[in-house]
Amino acid sequence: MSSRMQPLLARPWIHLNNVTDLSHVPSFLQREHLGFTEKLFKKGIHGHPVLVGETLYKMKGDTPQVAFAGRSNVGKSTLLNMLLHGHPNPVGRNWSERRKLNLPLAAPVSHKPGRTRHLFRFEVGSCITLVDLPGYGFAATPKNVKESWTELVDGYLTHADSLNRVISLVDARVGVKESDEQLWELLQSRQRQIMVVLTKVDQCRPEVLNRAMAHVVSLLERMEPTLIWPY
Repeated sequence: MSSRMQPLLARPWIHLNNVTDLSHVPSFLQREHLGFTEKLFKKGIHGHPVLVGETLYKMKGDTPQVAFAGRSNVGKSTLLNMLLHGHPNPVGRNWSERRKLNLPLAAPVSHKPGRTRHLFRFEVGSCITLVDLPGYGFAATPKNVKESWTELVDGYLTHADSLNRVISLVDARVGVKESDEQLWELLQSRQRQIMVVLTKVDQCRPEVLNRAMAHVVSLLERMEPTLIWPY
């Protein structure tokens, strides 16, 4: 009787330099790192005016930036809100769009793909700024909206002097799409470091997650290693 192969990559994290090492523990899970992070996110959030392509010149601030990017409805706003507030959608359901855009302290959650067309910034404890880039890849999005997205993101990647890393979110259920790879190519051309995070893994069987992780690893191995966060 043959034993069933264990889905080795269906894990919370993997190290790209040695994906089979099960004993490795990332530095960001060490006690002192976790303690610092807990204190940091208790210091409060400072909201900045939202930006569009035409207002990127107003982007100021010296705190290191980490940007979040992904296809529409990949769970980007939910992840940001969980990091910032411990709640997937802390914004009142009855809030108007104007109120959501007025010095926002939470990432707007929309159930309509391709709805968000703005760049949101959340400064945490005067130490780091999390940037919410608009979602991409929704087929029904009008051409002019897609072009404005490209202008906004390309402009941001070009002029964001304090940008340290871009978190690329990928839906584990469907895997990497062509639009994800196009983003990665853009980030490489702009010399920006990328970290890939798979979302909605709770909706995947281990075999599906393992396959998605293996595909991500194979793609990242072809890219410039100095621009890849190894987890």
